[in-house]
Amino acid sequence: MSDIENAISTCSTSWLRNLLRKELPKVLGVEDTPAGHQQAQAFDALVKAKMAARGLVSLRQQKNPITDVRRVIKAIDPNHPALADVGFSKAEWTDINLPAEEAVAGRVAKPIENPDEIATEMGTTPSKIVKDAIGQYLGKTDPDSVALMARRLNKLEQQYKKLAQLV
Repeated sequence: MSDIENAISTCSTSWLRNLLRKELPKVLGVEDTPAGHQQAQAFDALVKAKMAARGLVSLRQQKNPITDVRRVIKAIDPNHPALADVGFSKAEWTDINLPAEEAVAGRVAKPIENPDEIATEMGTTPSKIVKDAIGQYLGKTDPDSVALMARRLNKLEQQYKKLAQLV
C-alpha cells in the first residue's frame, strides 16, 4: 500500500476516501508559491462544496471531514504548503469550538454527599474508589505504581484519622 493510500485509509468515511483518491494527487504537488496556494484554495473549495452537496453545510458538520483531510495531508508531508489553505480560519475554528467551551465553563462541580454510601453500593471501600480514580487520572495502572499509591493513600488515611480524633 502506498503512503498516500495508507494516509487516505485513515479517513472516517468512504465518500471522503474516494474523493481524496481522485482529487488529492492534484494538490500534493503544489509548491509554496502564489500559484500553489491558489491551487490549494481551489482544492479546499472543492472539498467544502462536496461536503455541502452531502448536506454538511455548517462548520460543525464539516469539522471532522476537514480534520480528516488535513490529517491525510500532514501524514504525507507535515510541512505541506497546502495546509496553509486547506481547512478553517482561526475565526471559524473559534465559532466551531465556542459552544463547547461555553458549555464546559457553565458546569458546576457537585460535591459527593455521601462517599461511604457510594462505596457500599459498589461493594468496595472509599479508599479503593479514590485509589482507582487517582490511578486513572495519572494513567498509572501497572501494579507497582498502584501499590505505591495505595501505601501513600493508607498513610494519608491514618494521618486523617489521627487528626479527626484530635478535633
